[in-house]
Amino acid sequence: MSVLEKNIRYPGVSVVICIIALLLGVVAMQQLPVKLLPDTSSASLKIETLWRSASPYEIEANILEKQEDVLRDIPGIEEMISTAYQGRGVIQLTFADALDKTELLVKVLSKLNNVKEFPLDATPHRLSLSLLPSPWCSYSSVNLRVTQNPLMTIRPWLT
Repeated sequence: MSVLEKNIRYPGVSVVICIIALLLGVVAMQQLPVKLLPDTSSASLKIETLWRSASPYEIEANILEKQEDVLRDIPGIEEMISTAYQGRGVIQLTFADALDKTELLVKVLSKLNNVKEFPLDATPHRLSLSLLPSPWCSYSSVNLRVTQNPLMTIRPWLT
């Protein structure tokens, strides 16, 4: 009898084995030294700008390059990755140290408001902040919608 046939014939045993393996994993993880745990002190910020019917070349030339120029001056940026798609541009910023979320957002928003000659039919920036470096393991994020008018409106909501 193969392993698959035994699992089908005795599903209770399979469930018990999975639970035991899960418990052993939890116990092993709790006994890991702190040095072996991943560093979660960095923050990641994603800036997404939409511009309908614009090619990736137009997005890069008219939006991303201008945003990169003003964002480059923010202290603490460890990595900046920008990607142009059909109709949208995305900039991913990774910060070396997890700064205060409010201070970080204020710095980025003030720099984004300094972008000159922003296309009129492009939608406002959408910011997404994560306290962990990779989005698949983040436990909280904040999205902000920013308008280009002088009376800037910020509406936070949970994702």
